[in-house]
Parts: sequence; structure tokens; C-alpha cells
Amino acid sequence: MINTSFENKPTEKLETQLTALKIVTYSLLGTLFALLAICIYGMIVKPDNSTFISLAVIPFALSPILFLNFSTMSKIKKELKSRD
Repeated sequence: MINTSFENKPTEKLETQLTALKIVTYSLLGTLFALLAICIYGMIVKPDNSTFISLAVIPFALSPILFLNFSTMSKIKKELKSRD
């Protein structure tokens, strides 16, 4: 696992990293939510719903990435707040 020491990074780099992480995290959240909504809709409407059942697993499998990103964002925010 990569050791991310935020104390050694300059403030500008942390702010840039936080902004990029927010964009990626919320984009992933929106995409996973859209995929889940499409799968639920497909399971309700289509008679052959095996494809939608298979695809419905993906948002749940990728959701730990969101938790890790939110945790990293929280750590970066704490470091930025401690510098002020």
C-alpha cells in the first residue's frame, strides 16, 4: 500500500489533489447510481432480466472505492485545516 504522507506536500498540491479527488469521486458516484437505476428499471420492465441482475452487482462491488476516496478527502481536509 502506498504511504501518503500529507504533511510533506505543499498546500497548493493538496488543494489540487482534493479538487481532483472530489471530481473523480462524485463522477464515480453518479455513474454507479445511474447504473443501479438502469438495472432496477430493466429488472422491472424487461421479461428477461438476467443481464440486469448481473450488472446490478457492479455498483455494490465498486462502492468501497467511494468510501476510500471519501476517507482520503477527509484526511486532506484535516491537514489543510491544521495548516490554517
